[in-house]
Amino acid sequence: SRPVPVMIFHGSADLAVPEAGGSLRTLGMRDAFPSQAEIVRTWSRLNGVPEPDRVSYQKGDVVCRAGARDMVVYCRVTGGGHTWPGGTPVPMGGLTTTNIDASTAMWTFFTPHRR
Repeated sequence: SRPVPVMIFHGSADLAVPEAGGSLRTLGMRDAFPSQAEIVRTWSRLNGVPEPDRVSYQKGDVVCRAGARDMVVYCRVTGGGHTWPGGTPVPMGGLTTTNIDASTAMWTFFTPHRR
């Protein structure tokens, strides 16, 4: 009944959850999952705000965009894999960026949105 703040991190080269969506039948998935663009669009609609269009953070391979009232933030890691930004690299997970620490960024993002 009320907006839910959302912060999304995604690597453009994530092979486990491709940016364009789809399904990974080789891993036993039966249903397709939405693209990152669809996910951002859905959360923006549910929160009653425009899609993120303002660059709120940019460093190296990371660009974060925020929308109205910062209710939906989408951080894209160009070339990033299925890893945690700023975390420990995962064998065969792809690139782990060090240009943002997702844990710190999320703490900063969610702190003013306490319920």
